[in-house]
Amino acid sequence: DVSIGGFDTDGTVLAEDFVELEFTFLGGTTSLSFLSGTEISDVSGSAIEVARESGEISGDSPTLSFADCSVQPGDTASVSVQASEIQELGSASVDVTFNGAALEFVGSESAIEGFNLSASNPETGLVRIGGFSTSGVDPADNGDRLVDLRFAVADGFSPGSTTSLGFDTGESELSNPSGTAYNASFEEGTVTSIDRLVSLGTQALDLTADD
Repeated sequence: DVSIGGFDTDGTVLAEDFVELEFTFLGGTTSLSFLSGTEISDVSGSAIEVARESGEISGDSPTLSFADCSVQPGDTASVSVQASEIQELGSASVDVTFNGAALEFVGSESAIEGFNLSASNPETGLVRIGGFSTSGVDPADNGDRLVDLRFAVADGFSPGSTTSLGFDTGESELSNPSGTAYNASFEEGTVTSIDRLVSLGTQALDLTADD
């Protein structure tokens, strides 16, 4: 709740913009309404009949996501944890889930600078990402990504097979520099195995009649 109070013994005229309130937007949708005890009075203290109209604030939620990607059996693939609609990221605690029979986590790279980020593999099929910044960081300064995760692709992940890279939303949270959690969204991506491409170079042959 926000409480607004004030008085003028000589009376004053309330303009269209009575007062401006500033909020830190955390994502999602919220309504703005007046409580039943709201009252405006004249200089004699008598209540003035006024209409109270509610409003709504909405916008895109801060989002972490994986883009769909293609890999080849036996290769090592780098996959970006993409971040959007986040200008001031103060901390992150994110659990990434994957199929341990298809992928093996081997490390991370290109982490956002100044975020003290770490990525660990506490158990098969799970990568735990953590990081913080007391002043906040903007993923846009890192190509709209939090970090790149590197996975070894199993030889048995045959072409045509698919698996997902997702998030454990119950264990994942993004916060602003003051520690307030964003109403964040988490979107999984699909990893598809494709055939290994083989290219044949051309070579000119000089053949004679007796060859």
